[in-house]
Amino acid sequence: METNDLEKDLERLLSAYREKTKGPKIRSLNTELNYLEARKAAEPYGGLPTNALHQKTLVETDEWKSPELKGYYPAFAREMSIYPKAGETMKKGEDVIDALDDNGRKWVYPSYCIPDEAIGKAGKALMVNPRKIIEEEKEVTIIANPYKDVTVLSNFPQSTGWTQTFGADNHVWRLSGAGVRPLLRDFDGFGGCGDRRDVGVGYRFGFWFGVGYESLIEAPQNLESLTIGKLLETLKKH
Repeated sequence: METNDLEKDLERLLSAYREKTKGPKIRSLNTELNYLEARKAAEPYGGLPTNALHQKTLVETDEWKSPELKGYYPAFAREMSIYPKAGETMKKGEDVIDALDDNGRKWVYPSYCIPDEAIGKAGKALMVNPRKIIEEEKEVTIIANPYKDVTVLSNFPQSTGWTQTFGADNHVWRLSGAGVRPLLRDFDGFGGCGDRRDVGVGYRFGFWFGVGYESLIEAPQNLESLTIGKLLETLKKH
């Protein structure tokens, strides 16, 4: 094969690889921590992975099978889930307080952080990207901008147990009482139902799960910057 043909093949390979790997990836910190500790551990790297990235990794692709993520799941997402007691609604001027305590501390989501569209309506819950978490001796308060950091969920399950929601390939477990809970993602780690993907919104605060972060891997932009060593190193990460 002539040199120019080889270069063309490499250019095509590089272009295909760049297209395949663009966008953020989940990288594991190879540790397990509770939610608050996990947030702090991931902060220097840009924060915990978002639920959307977990969704892409677990449901929309087979990236969760990669060697990098072997043993990583179940793992925390960046967001938290906020929901009222089963059969009830979130009320104007009323904080959402988790039904269980965390070693004597309450987890609280203030009423002023609840969007108007979620108040007084059945089946509503929130997915919240906390802007700030205030830890005090008796209370953990979750602060969010209701119009920037909050997604209102409809048809949220109203009873304890596994319920299909968040899309056809996802199942969710919730408490019967009100929840101010870390969002947990997994691939059938607890239910034994084959190809199911799990969205946990009811696990206790002190439980330890996998910790990761979002990493934007840049492929080389041209052949001049690409060496065999760099190519092999990059390919091993995927």
